[in-house]
Amino acid sequence: MVKTYIFTGLTCLTLSAPALGETLSSACLNDTDALKMECATSNVDLYIGPQSVLPGKPLYIAVETLTANGASSNAKFVTVKNEQNGEQYTLDVIHGLAVMDLSAPVRRGRMTYTAYLGDIASAPVEILIGSGDLTPFTLRRRMTGDGMTLRTNELTDSFGNLIEGGHIATLTIETDQGIRKSRQLKIVSGQIFTHVKCAELGPNDVRLVVSAATQSQSIPLYSSTCPKRFLS
Repeated sequence: MVKTYIFTGLTCLTLSAPALGETLSSACLNDTDALKMECATSNVDLYIGPQSVLPGKPLYIAVETLTANGASSNAKFVTVKNEQNGEQYTLDVIHGLAVMDLSAPVRRGRMTYTAYLGDIASAPVEILIGSGDLTPFTLRRRMTGDGMTLRTNELTDSFGNLIEGGHIATLTIETDQGIRKSRQLKIVSGQIFTHVKCAELGPNDVRLVVSAATQSQSIPLYSSTCPKRFLS
């Protein structure tokens, strides 16, 4: 027998029954007294997906309880524990399998889960909680000798998580007709920082815009901003 579990539309787990066939498994599921020792759980396998998830999004958990011979055991329930925050969930076991859906933690970072049945523990499973949707940010300008620096506040999601470094933002130099020039920026330590030289600006440029995900902020360019750009 092959059992397949579908997580978020993708086949991420396939389990095969042992060569013993169904005889021992059926006896175990019926809790036959004569086979209690053979039916006892000796191994617990934990599966969690997806392994990378956004805060508050669904996590799918499956736990299989097995005998020493690899058949489904007679376990009645198992406990799944988040080793970071201590949260525990008790799952009913049916035919050697326990399944559960829950929401991912809202704090960004790595989380480790372990399934327990008495003193039997599964191998730990690690998942990565990423950042959620970017919230509105502020953009500040400071003039320098040859141009200006632009810096945002710390970028966070709706749960207060700092946006990870390495994400991409965009700087655009715009006229009244639209974008004249653009370049990519990186988010470093939760902030966007860049330097714009006066030599990059033209006489018709009216604003600088920094965009990341669905959020953006602009800085107006006045006639007093880099006045040499108006000289022919």
